[in-house]
Amino acid sequence: MSWVIERLLVSPPGGGPVSAQIRNVPAGWARITAQAFATPDATGDIIATASLTFRIKVGQTTNVGLITEALCTSVSVKPSSLTVAPGKTASLEGTAHDADGNVLLGATLDWDSSNPAVAAVDSTSGQVQGVTEGLASVTARERVTGKLASCDVTVAEWSDLVTLTIPVTSADGALTPVLEAGWQYRFVASGTWCPWGIASSRPADAAWYGPNEGGLRGDPSAWVEHDSLRIDDVIPAWLGSSDGVNWAPHTLSLATHEYRYGYLGTGAQVRLWLYDLPYFDNTGGLSVTVQRHN
Repeated sequence: MSWVIERLLVSPPGGGPVSAQIRNVPAGWARITAQAFATPDATGDIIATASLTFRIKVGQTTNVGLITEALCTSVSVKPSSLTVAPGKTASLEGTAHDADGNVLLGATLDWDSSNPAVAAVDSTSGQVQGVTEGLASVTARERVTGKLASCDVTVAEWSDLVTLTIPVTSADGALTPVLEAGWQYRFVASGTWCPWGIASSRPADAAWYGPNEGGLRGDPSAWVEHDSLRIDDVIPAWLGSSDGVNWAPHTLSLATHEYRYGYLGTGAQVRLWLYDLPYFDNTGGLSVTVQRHN
């Protein structure tokens, strides 16, 4: 059998200790619970609580003291977004906060993933493991209050850093950001351009000239490998794909005109530029997306 003695609303102006007296309570065991709210009318979220079970004796005054403990009112997760490669792991940091923003060291967070087939997470530590490429949301939930926060997780082998536009009418080229020493990078080139502006005569891409119609480079129906897009002073062996799946050096990519080249960072910037003379009257455009291996 359970019963409620009385509900008191005690609201000291500046917070702090309060006292209340409850009279004519039957003898026996009782439980008292104190709850603190951020509002004077005791509405909204409970921000602190305390409970105590005690024994009431006949003809005696029983003094009971309670010290409330702050409850979690919000949770934060860092970072708020994350990219990890399949088979690799990364750690998330979850923190519970009270109503004043203070960290609650004793709070327990439970972790889960919206798509464990893409990104799995350890339920207690928050360590994320990439499983297969895709998207998932990893959530930290405070066990007592249910307050939560999430991190958007992308599982991918490569992360895009920047996309550069390569001028086709000059050798100015474009500079990458500083590529950190020891990191693996990949340049993904795409687009077409037309020497002398004659689109129907000799379209070109990052690595090849197209049909030349005039026989200037042999068979007018053939595509001819060309070293148009350079990396600093290097003539790269661009990887192309005839089927969009298998990539190999000196392979023509007619379907997408997309080419790839692996690069090991040296702690410096890299210039990507179009090597072609005389430059003027060229039309079209090339772009290069710089990617970093996760």
